[in-house]
Amino acid sequence: MADALQTCIIVLVAVIVLWLFFSFQSLDPSDYGLEYDWWSSTVTDNNGMAFTAGRYWVGLTKRFIIFPAMVETIEFSNEYSNDDGLTMPAIWSRTSDGLAVELECSMQYQLMPTNITKLYRQLGTFEAAQSYFAQLAKSLIMTEATHYSAHQFFANRTTIQPLIEEELRQVFKDRLFASLQFFQLQKIILPHEFEDAIRNTTLTLQEITISQALRDKKAVEWETELLKMEQHVSVRLNEAKAQAIEVELDGQAKGQRLLLQAQADASAILVKARATANATMIQREADAASVLAARRAEAATVRLKSQTYFNATNVSYHSQAVSYQGMLKAVGSEDRFLELMKVQALQNVSWKGMTVSVSKGSDPLSFMGLASS
Repeated sequence: MADALQTCIIVLVAVIVLWLFFSFQSLDPSDYGLEYDWWSSTVTDNNGMAFTAGRYWVGLTKRFIIFPAMVETIEFSNEYSNDDGLTMPAIWSRTSDGLAVELECSMQYQLMPTNITKLYRQLGTFEAAQSYFAQLAKSLIMTEATHYSAHQFFANRTTIQPLIEEELRQVFKDRLFASLQFFQLQKIILPHEFEDAIRNTTLTLQEITISQALRDKKAVEWETELLKMEQHVSVRLNEAKAQAIEVELDGQAKGQRLLLQAQADASAILVKARATANATMIQREADAASVLAARRAEAATVRLKSQTYFNATNVSYHSQAVSYQGMLKAVGSEDRFLELMKVQALQNVSWKGMTVSVSKGSDPLSFMGLASS
């Protein structure tokens, strides 16, 4: 009985030890982990983060799904590589001008611990995810290769590499939940015909360089000879300038003398012309004054005659008006006065100074036979 109890205790202790042993799971510093429960088929993380290096109590029904925490490499090459990572054949594509091109390249990336859960839910384990990474990177590199010509691949590899790297970095960040660290465009293989053409072009460029060097040498010689000629011409030009200055100074002196003589002659002519002009102007002013005085006298005479005629006419009109007024008062009414005026007009009789005397109450026109009935 005691032996059976002892055996049970030993078995129980062994089970507890085994349970404790298998309930702990550990992660290396180079690993991330997600907790997988095979009993409930659930996957959990560590509060939004992947589990990092350490020892964890998970229980008997759980284990860690491992993802690498270190930088991983994907290489596209026809040569065997001893480095850890995924190696795939070189990438075949075509240039923008239609030539086939083979690209050998490699890239290094690192998973982000905050996105491990998303990565697992979309792509599964790391092995499946890494294969998808490689296929997507290959497709992107093939597409980007079509944007550049064969000559650009040959001459501007250092320019093309960062452009492709930038596109890969964006895709890894947005779609693959990882960070691309480096990208190397290691080898570009173009068709042999193109390489031969490039080689021939290089030889032609070398020949052109030699020809340019000979041309530059000849140009230096010609420039030296030209410089000598320019110096000789400069000396002769200075001599000609000196002679020209001498002739110019002599001409200026002669011209100055002629100018002074001309100025003196012009001054004399000007004085004489001014004297003549003054005499003529005085004579014309005297004639104008005489004519003006005669015209003023005539104007005064005409004005006096006009004034006298106006005054006489005015006196005549005034006397006639006074006479008409007296006649109007004598006849007594305007109508009778108008009839009297009609008679005057018909008989052409001047009434100037004529006086009509009638008795009070008598008809003034009765003496002419015009008495009203």
